[in-house]
Amino acid sequence: MPSKRSIDEWKKKYEKELSQVIKLAGNKYLQINDSEWTILDSTPIPDYDDEEAMTGHSSMGEFVGFKLHVSCDEFCVPLRAEFSNANVHDSKKAHELLAPTPRVGGDPAYDFKELKESVKKQGSKGIFVHNPRRKGKEAKKPTPKILKKVRICVEQCNSVLKLEVMREYWTRIKGYAKKAVFALTAVLALQAVAISNLIEWGYP
Repeated sequence: MPSKRSIDEWKKKYEKELSQVIKLAGNKYLQINDSEWTILDSTPIPDYDDEEAMTGHSSMGEFVGFKLHVSCDEFCVPLRAEFSNANVHDSKKAHELLAPTPRVGGDPAYDFKELKESVKKQGSKGIFVHNPRRKGKEAKKPTPKILKKVRICVEQCNSVLKLEVMREYWTRIKGYAKKAVFALTAVLALQAVAISNLIEWGYP
C-alpha cells in the first residue's frame, strides 16, 4: 500500500503532465483556428476549509484558497493553464501561459520586462495594462482600446470553467494536488469541446 506522501507526489506529477497536455491541446487548436490573441489572467479557487489553502489577493480583494492561471484566445478558448497556491503572484506563472499567437495581452501583473522580451522573442506583439509600479496612479498610462475589447474574453473563459464546468465542486475536494488535477482537467475538457466544435461546425 503506497504512503500518502507517494500518492501526493503522483498527483503533483499528474498536475505537471496535465499542464503539458493542455499545452499540446492548445497548440492543436491553434493549428485549426486562426486566433489573434493570447490573453493572460488568473482566477481565485477559494476554499476557506482546506488545510492546504493559502491567503492571496485578487481584484476582488483578499481570499483563502488557490489560483487557476489561464490564457485564452478571443473566442474564450483556453490555450494554457497552470495551478498554484493563492499566494503565488500572477507574474510567476506568466511565461508558462504564453502561446504562439500574433498578440499577447494581460492586466498590470503581466507588464514586466522579462515577459515582454519573451513575447517579442516568439514573434508576438505584447499589449498590457500599464503597471506604474511605485510611481503612483498618476503615472499610469491609459489602457489601449484594443486590449479593453479582448480582456473580457479571459474573464468569460474563467467564468465558464468555474460555474459551468467545475460548478464550484472544488470545495468538496480537499488538498492542493486533488484540486489541481480537478481544475486542470476542467480546462482540458473545455479545450476538447472547442476542438470538436471546430471540426464539426467550423466555430469553437
